[in-house]
Amino acid sequence: TETALRFEIRKLEQRITELEAHAPHDESSEVLKKIIADLKVSRDELTEEHKKLNAQVEEAQTELKAAKKEEEAVSRQLKKVQYDLAMINEEYSLGMERLDEANAALSRTEQDLERSNQALVGLNSKLSEAQASLALAQEEIEHTKLEVISTRQAMEAEHSELGSLKELLQVERSEKSELSELCQSLRQEVESLQGERTSLAAQLKANSEELEALKKQAADNTSSLEFFREQQQQQQQLALSKCMGNNAQPSVTSSAMASLATTSSSLLDKMDGFVRVAAKGVFGKHKGARIHMTLDGRHVSVIRGRNNELFCIDSICYHAGGNLYAGDIENLGEKQCIVCPWHKYKIDMKTGEGYYVDFNHKLVSKGKKQRTHEVKEMQDGSIMVRLNLSDPEKLPSDDYAYAAKLPGG
Repeated sequence: TETALRFEIRKLEQRITELEAHAPHDESSEVLKKIIADLKVSRDELTEEHKKLNAQVEEAQTELKAAKKEEEAVSRQLKKVQYDLAMINEEYSLGMERLDEANAALSRTEQDLERSNQALVGLNSKLSEAQASLALAQEEIEHTKLEVISTRQAMEAEHSELGSLKELLQVERSEKSELSELCQSLRQEVESLQGERTSLAAQLKANSEELEALKKQAADNTSSLEFFREQQQQQQQLALSKCMGNNAQPSVTSSAMASLATTSSSLLDKMDGFVRVAAKGVFGKHKGARIHMTLDGRHVSVIRGRNNELFCIDSICYHAGGNLYAGDIENLGEKQCIVCPWHKYKIDMKTGEGYYVDFNHKLVSKGKKQRTHEVKEMQDGSIMVRLNLSDPEKLPSDDYAYAAKLPGG
């Protein structure tokens, strides 16, 4: 190797030096010089081979250093992999613990759902008794019977939603906190339904009293209208007399005067597309007061909200044709919403937008779903409505606006 080459080179140099020192100066010196030259060539070849060997040694050392660095990198990577493996094992243990906790929570939730189902069965039984008693009521209570039926359908829908929630709980076991909040919300809705059932009897009585008052008011309005028409006929006759001269007699028949009075009354009831839907004193001043009518075949309802604000909206719910006109009024922040009794859909009475509350308790708009109309209250207390059909966009409530039949309609 390198040491042996160095030794051979050194020996050749010593041999060349000795031969040069003892070389004779005669003809035999030529042979000796040739030998010395051959030795120098051998020495140069060995020196060159020595240099190549040094270069190979240096290259091998460089590769050895690179191999050591790669070995250190592999060692560090191996340590990192071992650390990551330890962390994965720890996370797996934590995941198994959370899974056990979620299973326990699911078991408790299923027990709560079973209790809710039992409560719903009790509610169905009580609602059946209420329907049996409502069957003996008068025809004016038919509106409230529809509310009771819709309440039962809403409870069945809630029961179906509870089944869906149970499947959702099985799929999303890790979301323990959200499931707990959702179950609590469902229990509150069941309690709310129970409260609505107990308030139905009181609402029946209130509706009967309001109907009697409306009948009385209608009779009074009829008398007032006859008096108004008589006064109008007298004023028209007086105006015609003035046009024809103080000594002239009007040649207008009684039938023509009656036709003129009817036309004038019609003009009073329809102004700028607005139609009078309630005379003075008929529409209540309290929050939640409402009247229902059919204009040009379309079912609409006028509802009084807070701060004496009036709204006009399609009577039939856009979702499934429910009796939206009978829903409760609920304030969602600044928005005044009516809640459909069938499936608890919340609709802004001003804009017609549908709203729902997500899992983060945030109010989310579903866009405009229910068509709203213009309404105003005149100085004499009468109510005027103008249908809003100029919007070219079709709304979901348009599918039910002409099809359904209101109570007593």
